[in-house]
Amino acid sequence: MSSLTDEQNEQRALTRMARTSWGYTLRGARALMDDAARWARAEGIEAHIKEKDARALSAQQQRAMRAHARASKNRRAQSVPPVRAHALTDIEVNARAFGTRALRSALVIAVPACALMVPPWMFVEGNLGALLAWPAIYGYLAWNGWAHRDEAEPAQSVQSVNTLAPVEEKTRLFSRNRTEAGLKPTSEESAIIDRVHTWEAHAADRKLHEVFPGSPIIDESGILIPMEFAGLWTPAKLDNQVDQLRALLAVPDEVKTQVKPGGTADRAVLRIRTRVRDLDLTWTPERKGLGLNADTGEVVSVDVTDRLSVAGMSGAGKSVALRVLMAEALGLPNTMLVIIDLKVEGALWAHVARVESEADGIQSVIDDLVTEMKEREAIMRTESLDTWEPTPERPRIVVVIDEGAELMSEVPDSVTGLRSIARRARSAEIPLWWATQKPTVTGPGKGLDSAISAQLTSQVCMAVSSPTEARNVLGEDATAKGWHAEDLLKGGWSLVRVQGEDRTPDPTRVWHMTKEDVKAIAPRSPWRRAKTLTPVVDAKDALVVALDLSEGLQGVSTVRIGVALGVSDAEVHVRMRVHGVDPEPNAFAMGNGEKARGYRRDKLEAAFNRRNDR
Repeated sequence: MSSLTDEQNEQRALTRMARTSWGYTLRGARALMDDAARWARAEGIEAHIKEKDARALSAQQQRAMRAHARASKNRRAQSVPPVRAHALTDIEVNARAFGTRALRSALVIAVPACALMVPPWMFVEGNLGALLAWPAIYGYLAWNGWAHRDEAEPAQSVQSVNTLAPVEEKTRLFSRNRTEAGLKPTSEESAIIDRVHTWEAHAADRKLHEVFPGSPIIDESGILIPMEFAGLWTPAKLDNQVDQLRALLAVPDEVKTQVKPGGTADRAVLRIRTRVRDLDLTWTPERKGLGLNADTGEVVSVDVTDRLSVAGMSGAGKSVALRVLMAEALGLPNTMLVIIDLKVEGALWAHVARVESEADGIQSVIDDLVTEMKEREAIMRTESLDTWEPTPERPRIVVVIDEGAELMSEVPDSVTGLRSIARRARSAEIPLWWATQKPTVTGPGKGLDSAISAQLTSQVCMAVSSPTEARNVLGEDATAKGWHAEDLLKGGWSLVRVQGEDRTPDPTRVWHMTKEDVKAIAPRSPWRRAKTLTPVVDAKDALVVALDLSEGLQGVSTVRIGVALGVSDAEVHVRMRVHGVDPEPNAFAMGNGEKARGYRRDKLEAAFNRRNDR
């Protein structure tokens, strides 16, 4: 009885094994049939034929142009090679596509037919081993089915609309036959996507027939359409034709578009901002940077120790952006703020910064800053330093100008000192920030000074009114490289460009910092430079100090003597005249070959000898 049970169990196991292997075989055969059917359909073959023909036609035209150029130089040159007058017609394209599909279909039918008919024919001819092909085929199909065992249903056809995670590599935008689950298109997005599907029918009318769109992708910021080029097209040329793109795709007027780099010179990505990513933009002291990238959600940083410009029209969010940047600067060790503001915004910072809003006070603080810069430069030359190290006694001083147009109009004499600060004070840790609502360099009420703007290496540009204003802030090549600040939305959208850094023109959403957040910053004593300091030596010792400082040199500068004595330049001159020594304009040779106002070594020695002879 037990033997019968074992036999039954063995038979049932064999049955299950046969049934499982047959199921794997059928599943493997189905997978191969699906792959063969997709290959035979040759989806997108028409677009591929047109693209290949366009490239061939363009290559012929370029060869003809080169041959014509050679012929004009050499009369005995060969004749210009012929060039086709037009691209392939739709009938020719359809005929070639039909031929390709017919050939592929014949191959799909021929392969399994040969697998069934050739082994028995070879067996009849006397090759007994030919029948082993069938078990081999069975085993391959079973293995293929086992490899596809996790697929409950056959592979579905590729959707025409894909969705993408927020951070996507550029190269993946151009991959084909991709299916991803995610966001569904709205009715507005569906209308744009339908226009992409009918691109070929309308592209030639707008001279975009050498631009080939890929599969649209939907993410949290809207639609991404990868573009490939033929002929002489480049991303910059496509950017210049963005109006034709918008018209072809019927993009609504209120929806912004942006042409972005596509990874190579013959590719680009069209961003259609049908959506706004939901971002938490609430400012907190722990949050660093200017804000978040509108497309990826990553933090966008700005070097607050650098010279920078902040520009934007009324309502664009310039004041809020300045708040965020100034708050981050105050978070650095040994850093002070000096705010020059003819409006009322600066009053918010009076508890943590020196704020000047009147003409007299503005000129006074600029004079103090220039004097501080010169003193630091003198010390740096003496100690062979290339950069000032901020200390609690002599900290980093961030100078903020808001608003630039009002300052140049109301206090024009102040611009001279600010130009010196912009050119020279960076190494002395006195960086200059320039903010304006009117980023123009000419005409009445201009908001930028060309000499100062040329020194500002970091730019934060909010929404502006014209491409010219965008170029004034972001650089002359800005619009040509896709930096279109004139297309930004108001209310905290910005572009951040830094000289020497390879940043993409992705919009930045600025942190939202309120007035209450500013008032909540812990109070601190503002920076002030004392006009007259308590003398550390009397008038008779000034000559001795000057001699000590000029030891081994041709002379010593007034600034250096003043720093050693703790007095102003004017006080140095008064004390030295007691000994009959007057300053000379070129008495002290500096390390860079220039000369500074001060006292010559031989004159100091003569005065010292006269005093000893008395």
